[in-house]
Amino acid sequence: SMNMLFYVAIHYLPLGAAVAIEFAGPAVVAAWGSTTVRARVAVVLAVLGVLAISVVGLRWDAEGGVGPLLLGLLCAVAAGAAWAWYMVLGGRIAVVRDGRSSLAVGTAVAAVVLAPLAAPWAGPLLGADAGIWIAVLGVGVLSSVVPYLLDQVAILRLGTAAFALLNALLPATATVIGLLALQQRPTVGEIAGLVAISVAVALTPRRRVGQAGVDGG
Repeated sequence: SMNMLFYVAIHYLPLGAAVAIEFAGPAVVAAWGSTTVRARVAVVLAVLGVLAISVVGLRWDAEGGVGPLLLGLLCAVAAGAAWAWYMVLGGRIAVVRDGRSSLAVGTAVAAVVLAPLAAPWAGPLLGADAGIWIAVLGVGVLSSVVPYLLDQVAILRLGTAAFALLNALLPATATVIGLLALQQRPTVGEIAGLVAISVAVALTPRRRVGQAGVDGG
């Protein structure tokens, strides 16, 4: 569900903006319930970052109207909420099961459950050439299988603090990719929101490996 919502979001929003907004969900969850000043600052920065991107950063007067941008914004926020939920569930599961085997089971179940929902949009693929099929398979592998598996390996090798810090760089990475590959030039509001959310991710409390935190995504 998180990935499907994210794909809709990047159809209407710049890549960097969508990634940054999605990251706000995990940052808030990681800091939620903590009474430290650092955690409270992280929550405030995450919220301000989303507002900076959505209110100031997006080009609401662009051709196409407000509707598509609003839909993209709502999907990006929903994707962040789904990611946060994944973190909480993943933290609970990791206590009693191996993370990689649980990931394999969860991905298989998700594919079966979501297949009927995605079927109405799969029609054009039936008559598509091999290049389209390869691209679709590539998206599936590169968006789910590879990154989640690497997450499980990286956090064990790097530790939660280093892993969280590197995660904080991902919105900036997405913005650079959007600029170079898609010619999406970020606005001042987008950059300000991206920086705020990245700092929020870096400030979120560090928890033990296997617990819910920024290590979940």
